[in-house]
Amino acid sequence: MTAPRHVGELLAHVLREAGTKASRTRLNVALEAAVGPQLAEHVRVAAFRAGKLTVEVDSSALLAELRGFRAEELRNACNERLEPEKIARIDFRLGGTAHV
Repeated sequence: MTAPRHVGELLAHVLREAGTKASRTRLNVALEAAVGPQLAEHVRVAAFRAGKLTVEVDSSALLAELRGFRAEELRNACNERLEPEKIARIDFRLGGTAHV
């Protein structure tokens, strides 16, 4: 069992989480627009920390294409749609391995 937390700490945590979800939604929208409607269902934002966007891909062939040929194009296209956050680097991972 964890120790009780002050209500201010709890509220700060809830607000941080809400901001993270809103940011992730904006990143997913930008990514989906960048890859187009056909590929949008095969990619999702897994994480965004310190300018590094981690994208989870559901196919090894698509992973190779995005990583090898389209990473910079997608980074630039996403950055055009994002105001406060800018992506410095995109990493692609095969689905289910984004936590590694």
